[in-house]
Amino acid sequence: GKSAFSNKLYEEITSNCREDELVSGQMSSSCSTSVNKINIEAGGYWDYGFYDNCWYENDIRRKNRQLITIDEQDQSENIRYYGPPIGRRVTTTTTVDKTSSSSYYIGGNGYACGGPNAQIAWLNRPEVMQALHIPEDGNFFQCDNGVGFTYNLTETDLISWYKEIVTTNTLRVLVYNGDTDPCINSFQAQNWTRSLGFSEVQAWRPWTVDGCQSMGGYVTRYEKGLDFLTIRGSGHMVPQDRPQVSLEFISRFLKGEDYPQYQKDCVSPDKMNKYSKVEVDANKKEILQEMREEQRMYEMKLRILHEKLHRVSSK
Repeated sequence: GKSAFSNKLYEEITSNCREDELVSGQMSSSCSTSVNKINIEAGGYWDYGFYDNCWYENDIRRKNRQLITIDEQDQSENIRYYGPPIGRRVTTTTTVDKTSSSSYYIGGNGYACGGPNAQIAWLNRPEVMQALHIPEDGNFFQCDNGVGFTYNLTETDLISWYKEIVTTNTLRVLVYNGDTDPCINSFQAQNWTRSLGFSEVQAWRPWTVDGCQSMGGYVTRYEKGLDFLTIRGSGHMVPQDRPQVSLEFISRFLKGEDYPQYQKDCVSPDKMNKYSKVEVDANKKEILQEMREEQRMYEMKLRILHEKLHRVSSK
């Protein structure tokens, strides 16, 4: 659904492959040859966000690369640019003297590029390592299935477990998925949720963040508190890609409320039913207040920790 390969190839695959071959992965030679052409035609994309543009830094296997400015690249033929993509530059100016400014690049999903390298630099700072009780000779790095990090699958199928907890009303379950996540795509998640076999109480429909026409994605609701919900335009890291939308649907889920409907005749969220709008705003305020309180407690604990570390280092 992303127009990443041609209609011609799609027709070739449907001609050479039976449905059961594509579902099981046990493909004939001609089918496998056609399917493998997808990677050639699709080219590059990040596994966790099809439209993400922070190239060269999101891959967990990336090399340590220097972040330099475009101007620095122009000054030397020996320097190659490995920073965020050459895209939309955002310049911020200090509010004090309005003379100091800094620039960074915005990725395809609206967040600033440069996070992974900044994370590594920050976690390797001596004061951060000390606060986190990391040995002085420690070094933060990212890895995938390194020594001691191999993930061994012990449960091949959790469908029976989910069926049990939903059937017995042990837990309400929300399965949500960004619709631009190539790794765990929304088609897989939708098929998995349907396979649990529960009856629909709300068929597939659009849901909004304002009860009007600001789209959040799509939702299917099943009996006994099982929901499947998609987030439009989001990759794998939904809260990072769509923070406002994330707050809306998770607030609704925690409160046990329905997700706001799409109103085709609505021209402005201000024209909604007044009572429902006040109710939505009150719920958001309550969730935000809880988040602020948690942040305040965290900051207080962190301040106490820093004070203890300061007293220890002064002795």
